Amino acid sequence: MNWKLIWAVLLCFPTLVLGGTLYTLMIEAWAFPELRDRVLYAAIGFGVWCCIFLFHRMHRLYIFAHEFVHVLFASLCGVKAKNMKVGSRSGQVEVAEGNWLIILSPYFFPLYAAVFLVLFSAAAIVIDFGPWRKLALATFGVFWGFHYTFTLHALFQSQEDVRHEGWFFSLVIILFGNMLFLSIALIFLLPVDIREFFHTIAQVLKNWIYWQ
Repeated sequence: MNWKLIWAVLLCFPTLVLGGTLYTLMIEAWAFPELRDRVLYAAIGFGVWCCIFLFHRMHRLYIFAHEFVHVLFASLCGVKAKNMKVGSRSGQVEVAEGNWLIILSPYFFPLYAAVFLVLFSAAAIVIDFGPWRKLALATFGVFWGFHYTFTLHALFQSQEDVRHEGWFFSLVIILFGNMLFLSIALIFLLPVDIREFFHTIAQVLKNWIYWQ
């Protein structure tokens, strides 16, 4: 029995729900000028990075993040990783025993965006960013754009990681992981109340069930 295929099919629905929730929250945020400005600043940051990507791709920065995330998730899984190497066009790391989480992690865990999110959220506890929150969202947009563009670029290069785990399973995991990270980022950066987030999920499910 192909358990990966079964899990991928089962995960399709939660992925669609997360996507619908993010879309609904963006539409609702658009109705409020302050929140709309924050979404726009994040989009501007994303666009700025896409322009940079067209002319200067900073491969070494991405390769470092890619290999480091392999090491990070290997450590979280209790697996030994060593001999990490980062080149201008490729990198590698030796992992004692790989699994799908370790192998696919760089495609759904945006290292630089995650580090920025943690630092910003920690600083926001003691600092009132006020209007500077928009700049933070633009910065996050740049980091997210970095992850998004390089992930797409890597997938179109037919990565061995993805072939090893199977295309359908890998793409569902990657999409779900990215949706989940964006949801967490939205909660902390806009910010969105956690109760409102889960209420939106329930509303999306209700609308789908009753075709509203």
